[in-house]
Amino acid sequence: MKENAQVGILEFSEPKGGFMSAMFRFYFRHVLPNVGGIISGSKDAYRYLPGSVAKFPNRTDLAAMMKKVGFVDVKIYSWNFGSVVLHSARLPEQVSEK
Repeated sequence: MKENAQVGILEFSEPKGGFMSAMFRFYFRHVLPNVGGIISGSKDAYRYLPGSVAKFPNRTDLAAMMKKVGFVDVKIYSWNFGSVVLHSARLPEQVSEK
């Protein structure tokens, strides 16, 4: 990989606890598949999303994974009550041996 390469991972995420978490789960499991299915004509295309989001590493675990494989300056940004999350990071500059 190139040194100083940057990465961004934009994902859906379950909000942490409370009322918004319950609302998100209801929306994601019941509303989105129905509305998405009506608009796209394929309800099945939206049924996988809730399970996929639930299986994806949470924001803290994903940041730790990124650091473990060598990324630095790992940052987490979230929007929409924590249901949309961006992880950004970069590879460090390589130190050349003299």
